Amino acid sequence: MFYLFYLLLFIECAVADQIAPRAFQGCVLNVNEIHCYGGFTHQPAESVMQYTNASNDHFYLSIDTLDFSTLSSANAEQQHQWQYVARPAGHTVLPPLANMAMTAIASQTQFILYGGVTEPASKTLTDPLWKCSTNLNNSMSTPPSQEYYTLYSPVVDTRASTIWTWGGLINTTGIASINSASTFDYAKEKWNTVDGDRTNSNIWIKHTAVFIEKTGLIYMMGGYELKQGEVSSTGTFNNMTNIRWFDTFLNTWGMDQATVSGNQHITSRILHTVTPIPDSNKLLVYGGYNDQEAKLSQDYVYVYDFVTKEYTSLNFNQTGPGPRASHSGFNRI
Repeated sequence: MFYLFYLLLFIECAVADQIAPRAFQGCVLNVNEIHCYGGFTHQPAESVMQYTNASNDHFYLSIDTLDFSTLSSANAEQQHQWQYVARPAGHTVLPPLANMAMTAIASQTQFILYGGVTEPASKTLTDPLWKCSTNLNNSMSTPPSQEYYTLYSPVVDTRASTIWTWGGLINTTGIASINSASTFDYAKEKWNTVDGDRTNSNIWIKHTAVFIEKTGLIYMMGGYELKQGEVSSTGTFNNMTNIRWFDTFLNTWGMDQATVSGNQHITSRILHTVTPIPDSNKLLVYGGYNDQEAKLSQDYVYVYDFVTKEYTSLNFNQTGPGPRASHSGFNRI
């Protein structure tokens, strides 16, 4: 079964009344539960919704009995209730976080949170890496961190007790990271550095990364490109037809030049999602902003075939969740 889950500006899918509207939260699927953490919320008294207040909410929704056909019905909220994760006395509590990277690990029994923004936004995180064990009463731990962490750099689980991340901005400086990838062995709790691409040393931020287990490749799409050490305001949009990849078996980098079915133009974008479609050679590309985080991409859904290297646009005929960005997307393995 293939599940997708989207959040933007307010939580969708019949959220319980007590869950505040939010954006830039993180969500993952852990076995049979959708777990979400943090995000920017807004003050109820504000006349205009400005999502500027980072949250440390942790809540979840069971999908075992989730009926997607009833999610828009009047009684959906009573059928599908989100639950807060209670933190017993003595348990570690995370700080408020938003814009962090989040990925399920260990066969979807745990998840990792990495980087992000806290309160105040200029504050550097003391513990930029957190691990939650949903199979152990949602206990939180803080593995060792690196010399610095990155913001707006996606994290993927490579299924070898290792997460991988590349790109982004250094801490809260707004400066592009160095051209190397970082891996963290969460079984041994050890960081390692992987040499960057020598052919193209430019850094990407606000892009996506997705790991394909059968090929060992990590595909990266979208985002901004800028040189190492440059400030983020100098970045330029990546063309979506430039698909960067990293081979986890050979530790090599490369670039695929994609095409679009029917020679259609595909809009450049940031803060979108890319999700593997199970039992296929295809990825679902959804949403994103296309104008400095101000305009939602209207050509918002494509299927990308990483074997033929071709995008195909999908038309939902004004049904479904519609254009959105800074949402979450995942599948059930």
